[in-house]
Amino acid sequence: MIEHVQNQTSVLNEALRVLKPGGAIYVACPNYLRFYEPHYKVLFFPLLPKFLASFYLRMRRRDPVLLRQLTYTTNRRVRRLLRKLNLQFMDLNERGFLDKCMGQTSRAATKKARAVQLLAGLPIVSKLVFVAASAYIQLREGGSEFLAFRESRG
Repeated sequence: MIEHVQNQTSVLNEALRVLKPGGAIYVACPNYLRFYEPHYKVLFFPLLPKFLASFYLRMRRRDPVLLRQLTYTTNRRVRRLLRKLNLQFMDLNERGFLDKCMGQTSRAATKKARAVQLLAGLPIVSKLVFVAASAYIQLREGGSEFLAFRESRG
């Protein structure tokens, strides 16, 4: 879980250094744009400054010691880190949602996936629908999950 690392870039660089050719790196972390802190299991304001977060946690009768070792990480930040390292990546949350949308409408698909699927069938707005769905997923998902790898040189 990359949110427990202070210098995320150096950790990813080290992971790349020891990565076998053709290998992949799995990067996961909570999304701190949500109104929930998964380590403490409490409602939480997104990206709340640590001194206020510490005070808030004490009011909720939680020990804020873990807060000191957390680096607030978002889906967008992980994407930026991976791009900075020139890595190709797949957002597994986005991929899963889009797979639901591209499949046939079924009872197993969520209402949101079915709505995206229906709107994507409209020729004028289909591209915009997928861009909006992707942005929604990046903000709404409870966590970020990426599979990153170096571009293969052929």
